[in-house]
Order: sequence, then C-alpha cells, then structure tokens
Amino acid sequence: MTFLLKRQIILTFLLVIFFVGNTINSSATNIGVSPGVITFDQMLRGGYAQRDVTVGINTNKNVYVTLEPYGAIKDWLEVSENVLLITPEKQQAKIQVIIRPPDNVPNGPYQGGIKFKTSGLGDIVEGQVGTVVSAAVDLVINIGITDVQIIQCRARSFTVNSAEIGEDIVFGLNVANDGNVLLTPQVTIDIWDQEQKNIVAFLDYNEASVLQTSEQDMQVILDSATLSPGQYWAEVSVPVCLVEDFLLTFDILEEGALSAEGVITTINAPVWIDKDQTFPINVIFKNTGEKAVDAYFKGQISRGDKILEILESDELRVPKGENVSFDFFYSAKDIGRHVISGKVFYEKKRTFEGSAVFNVRESEAGSPWGIILAVIVTLILAYFVWKIRQGKKKKPKFY
Repeated sequence: MTFLLKRQIILTFLLVIFFVGNTINSSATNIGVSPGVITFDQMLRGGYAQRDVTVGINTNKNVYVTLEPYGAIKDWLEVSENVLLITPEKQQAKIQVIIRPPDNVPNGPYQGGIKFKTSGLGDIVEGQVGTVVSAAVDLVINIGITDVQIIQCRARSFTVNSAEIGEDIVFGLNVANDGNVLLTPQVTIDIWDQEQKNIVAFLDYNEASVLQTSEQDMQVILDSATLSPGQYWAEVSVPVCLVEDFLLTFDILEEGALSAEGVITTINAPVWIDKDQTFPINVIFKNTGEKAVDAYFKGQISRGDKILEILESDELRVPKGENVSFDFFYSAKDIGRHVISGKVFYEKKRTFEGSAVFNVRESEAGSPWGIILAVIVTLILAYFVWKIRQGKKKKPKFY
C-alpha cells in the first residue's frame, strides 16, 4: 500500500468521524401544524371566523415557538397566544386563530398565513462539534370576501334530566354556526303527557348567540311548578337549524324518590325468512335507572298498514343495571317486508318505541322456478343415461 493511498484512507476516516459527531451533537427538530391550510371563502366585511390549530414538535427538551402573521391578511389575524411553550411530555400545543376582516375591504380572494418558528435548538458541548438550528412551518390561510349572507347551522346533543317536584327541568343542546352571520337561534319545547295526547307546557328560548364558525352549548330552563309527578315527553325544535320535534323523555319525581329508567337496546330478528318458517324474536331491555323494575313488552308485527300479530310478554323483574330478553316466536305467512315495533312498560312508564325489519320470501322448495330447475336437471340426466345405454348396445364391426 503506497503512502498516498494510506493518507487518503486516513483523511476519509477522519471526515466520517467529523460528520457523525456533528449529527449526534446537533438537535434537528421537526415541527408540524394541523391543519396546514385554512380556507374561509364566504366571509362578510366586518365578519368573524375562528379555527383551532394544533402545533406539534418531536423534541426532548422545552421548546418555544413564536407566531408571525404575514401576507395581505396579517392585520386581520388574531391568535390566542403569540409564543408557545412545548414540552417533551406533551409535544404539542393548541391555539385558536381568529379572522376579522375590516369593514371597508373589497370583495375577492385574499391570502396570508402564520409562520410558526422555533427558538434556537441544540446545545454545543465544549470540545465537540455541534450546531444550533431552528425549524419553521407555515399555516396558509385563504379568505374570500362576499356580500352574500349565509345562515346555516347544526343543532345536536339534546339532553334532559329528570327532577324532583319543584326543581327546574334543564334541557341541553349544542348549536354549531356554519354560516357567516351571527346566529341567535330560537328553541321551542313542547311538553306532552305520558300518553302523548295533550301538551301540558311549552317554552320559547332565544337568548344565546353563536359566533360564525363556532359552536356553543346551551341550557334551556323550564319551571316544573305546574307539573305533577309522572313521566313526560318533550319535543324540541330549532327551526333555523332544520330540527323539528326531537323527542326526549323525563320524569317529575316525588321528593327523595329513586328514578326508574330503561331503554330498548335492540330487537333481534333474522333479516330474511322463508315463508311458513318459524323464527325467534328477542327484545332486549336494559334497566338504566336507580332501582329494580318490573317490565313487560307490548308491540306488534305489521306489513304495510296491516297489523298481523300482537306481541305481549309476561312481566319480568329487571335488577338495576341489568338486561332482560323478551322472547317470542313467529311463523311467517305473508311474502314481503315486515316491521316489528313496540315499547317496554315499567313503573307506570314506557320506553321510546323500538323497531326492527324482517323480509319474508317464497321458500326455495315451493318456488315454481325451483320446480322447473329440478325438472330440467332430471331430463338432462335421463338423456345422458339413455345415450350411455345406447352406446353399449352397439357391437363393434370387424373387417
């Protein structure tokens, strides 16, 4: 090996050590933001929009991140925090970005964003090679200014709790404003008696406003002073969000009484049944209240507008938190779509109606197509048997 070759090998080895040491002692950190692009293309002048943004960093030490708005919309942007501290334990932080266009901005598209930039990362150890680096990522924001007002919302998460005599009935719901104008939705509630025949109380509520692109939990309070102990049904409507008559149930309880609650969790039946086949139906009821209850199921099997069978079970004892199955057997006589429906009655109360669907078809044994197919197969087999026998009767000719 020549001296020159030895020198080249030594230099190469030293360079490898240099770059490996440099890599080990530098802390290159990746930063990400989600979502990476925000678009509000139907904003009004002087309007409002907001969006939550998550910033993530894979780091083994505390890192500070500064937020720098840029672009044509930088003066429209607000953030909940201008500097974030991200720790190794969480490795992410969440902020809220708010956009407020001025009142005099012309219609059209606008773009800008926010740059997320880390502070210096990495430590130089004395006697070793090292670097101090920073990382950055952009959140791009697209805005469209328009004169068209959009009213659009979603109402969901409806709840109500039972209460003792004299206590307020508290209804809960969540409204999300998907439009570009401030929304003050009207909520109407009709209270029906247990038989759902008479309205015994009603309430109109329109005191809460929801900002554009945001959502809000609401509570609507009903004075129960005029309601006697028993079960009631409530129909909740939020017309502007296209929600009509969402059904809830609640109880007015005697003072100190334990509540009785229960639900039909499922009605089990096969999806497809052959005509004249007998099959089981299982109605599963769960006791979700604070005490054991005696319960029974009452319902029907129908096809179209015709009731084919009345279903009524024996009364069963259901411990608190337990399930019970009300079991029936039915023999299908009519072809077509059938509906099982009914309610469980317990403690002078009743559940929401449960339902299931099963379909009755002509049995394969009795189907005319099955008979025709069987005849065809029989004829084909008979023909082949005849051909085989005819072949055996012919004697070979010798010349």
